[in-house]
Amino acid sequence: MTTTVGASGTQACTLDTEHTLADVSVAGFHGLEIEIPSAATAADLFVFRKYTKLDDSGDTFYQSGPAITLRGSGAIRHESPFAPAQTAVATRFTVEQTDATGRTIGWAVYSS
Repeated sequence: MTTTVGASGTQACTLDTEHTLADVSVAGFHGLEIEIPSAATAADLFVFRKYTKLDDSGDTFYQSGPAITLRGSGAIRHESPFAPAQTAVATRFTVEQTDATGRTIGWAVYSS
């Protein structure tokens, strides 16, 4: 099974706003890797969510499992908050920063 980067980029976080990082509209295994910048301190709180779409007929995504909360640490951190999981239709990854100063994070979605 070959793993590829399906999408990647950066997201400037606005406090208390849920930002969509990527919508992946193909079936397969999808995982998220994020980079929290070194400027982020323990006061910076990020909430990551994964959503899945159950069928092709609607536009509704449902949250898949619990949200993952990470704090900054003052050093660059690479994290994979969700284990790659198979989806039949579509997957959405989001981030929301709820505390401190709005930061820009790097992210990549891996698909196989």
